[in-house]
Amino acid sequence: MQSITVALTLLGILLNSGVPELIYEDHVELSSLYLYGFMAGISCSLCASGRYFVIRKLNHIPHTLFNFNYACVSVVLTILFTIEFESFSVLQCGYQGFSIVSMGVASYIAQTLLTKALQCENAGTVTTAKAATEIFVNFLFQIIVFHDVPDGYSAAGSCLIAFCIILLVCKSGLTLHLTIRFKRSTLNG
Repeated sequence: MQSITVALTLLGILLNSGVPELIYEDHVELSSLYLYGFMAGISCSLCASGRYFVIRKLNHIPHTLFNFNYACVSVVLTILFTIEFESFSVLQCGYQGFSIVSMGVASYIAQTLLTKALQCENAGTVTTAKAATEIFVNFLFQIIVFHDVPDGYSAAGSCLIAFCIILLVCKSGLTLHLTIRFKRSTLNG
């Protein structure tokens, strides 16, 4: 079941990212910004995979220690990257500050929940569900917040990913239900 959901999620990601359009177009022009974004995305995925592996290996360490270390390293790297690549600029309005603080709070909560989930559950299920949920929520934000109408490939990919999320939730719920039922039957029998 998990292999099927992973395969369907990957197919949904390919559809959502516009790969079919790149295949069928006669002339494809990729800008340096597009390639830079693509490489940054691949690098992000590799780093996240390493992070999942470390969290699973060190599942006995409290999530607060992980978050503290992430925060310390993030502060140092942000300072270094800001000095090296960009000039620091003051925020333009109060709305930007609120957005950045909200993003920080949401990231902290997400990291805490991800760490707890990876320590308790199978890493493959958690990472697949996380990626699928992020893509589907981003698709909804694209429509609702940014009023950007998606093409057919993006819509089909997002629907496929939403279907995979439902399958994963049903599988996890069924597994939990059967485990509880088995434990009750062994205790009573």
